Amino acid sequence: MFTANVGHGHTAAPCGKACASPTLTLQVIPYGAGGHAVPTGFSILRFAERDLPDVVYVENLTSALYLDKQVEVDRYLLAMERLSIVAYEPHETPRILDEIIGQLEAADTDED
Repeated sequence: MFTANVGHGHTAAPCGKACASPTLTLQVIPYGAGGHAVPTGFSILRFAERDLPDVVYVENLTSALYLDKQVEVDRYLLAMERLSIVAYEPHETPRILDEIIGQLEAADTDED
């Protein structure tokens, strides 16, 4: 889970390209879906080597943390599951991002 404030930087464009990756699931949470359990961005890192445990990467304003204790990882896995339930289906993400990009481009044109 990461948050992206989409604006003049058009963060949505690279996200749209990332949707094609077989190793990444990108979902959009509907605006107005309410708060969720983890208000900061995080990633769950899974490795191809089965002997390596999952690791959670948590971004903060001025630093980042890697969490590897199973009890901590489990909490983030639960949060990820809850976020996935309220989010749009992954196959809808490219369409949603295209709509956002179109709206931003129209807004940029209107400002000129």
